[in-house]
Amino acid sequence: GPSGAGKTSLLRVLCGLWNAEAGHSNSFGGDNFFLPQRVYMPMGSLAFCLRYPSSHQDASTNAQLAQALHTVGLSDLAEGDPNREADWAHRLSPGEQQRLSFARLVLRGRCDSVFLDEATSALDTPSEARLYKTLSSLCETFVSVGHRETLVPFHTHVLLLQGEHHHGAWELVTSHEFLNRKAAGDASSLARPATFGGSEGGAA
Repeated sequence: GPSGAGKTSLLRVLCGLWNAEAGHSNSFGGDNFFLPQRVYMPMGSLAFCLRYPSSHQDASTNAQLAQALHTVGLSDLAEGDPNREADWAHRLSPGEQQRLSFARLVLRGRCDSVFLDEATSALDTPSEARLYKTLSSLCETFVSVGHRETLVPFHTHVLLLQGEHHHGAWELVTSHEFLNRKAAGDASSLARPATFGGSEGGAA
């Protein structure tokens, strides 16, 4: 959907980070994980940065930290001492920070739902695909906000938000239907992909 359509706000409500100001909403219960577009990078060691924000990872060994970095394509970082300190917000590029955010999810272990708010926007398409292919082993369901149509095949449904100018109209279609309509040149009836739902066994 267009800017200001409420994509991020909806995602945060579904995740349980925000409460809806009006109306009714059903957030995803259980153990959820949120991956933002802009990744918070605390000062301190690389190990501390990787373990943020959950205390569940306090027992992660150096080998586990290195494996998580290899999984997300940060092998160069995995070769050094995880206890070395740096200003990681400036040391790492936006794309590397987004990879590190995925590494946090890998270290956390399997959870119920993952919510991605343009969490791969700074990555090239092959790197983005590599990370999305890991999600089915890390969660039951994942929901994404994104603008790249290359994300559609990783999801079961596409939610199209029209924004205020269309009185908040929205449409939910399957990913297959969305791609068929795009291929048939029916793009005029489709907004830019906004929120996608994907899961291992069904629709989100």
